[in-house]
Amino acid sequence: MSPSRRTSGLPQQQAAVVTARCLSTPVVFGIRMQHDSASTWSATWAFAISAERAAREGYTDTRLSGSFALSTGYPGCPGCGNPSFAQCFACHGLGCWSTTDTRWKCPACGRDQDLGGTIREMSAGAD
Repeated sequence: MSPSRRTSGLPQQQAAVVTARCLSTPVVFGIRMQHDSASTWSATWAFAISAERAAREGYTDTRLSGSFALSTGYPGCPGCGNPSFAQCFACHGLGCWSTTDTRWKCPACGRDQDLGGTIREMSAGAD
């Protein structure tokens, strides 16, 4: 990770986009991650995007590592409104999550799994 650059006296924030899938609809969506401290990436926005455009934009070219959080303004999944996301233990894909379910079926690979642990790394593309 490179240090923040300064533009017009203000620090330039690091940001990246990761892709996820909706559990209830066929929606693929981008999650904008903002680097807001030494090792924390916060989800600040979510938007529907086609799988083809996500690939064209390179949203799987960079790895983010550190701590991950949701900002207070994070709108949730654009397909169903779930307020959070989870990561698959098997394929490492991301999908929306209701936060009340303890079991989760990965919308990318279909694996049914118990949720637990912390996301420490995810693939992304620069924003």
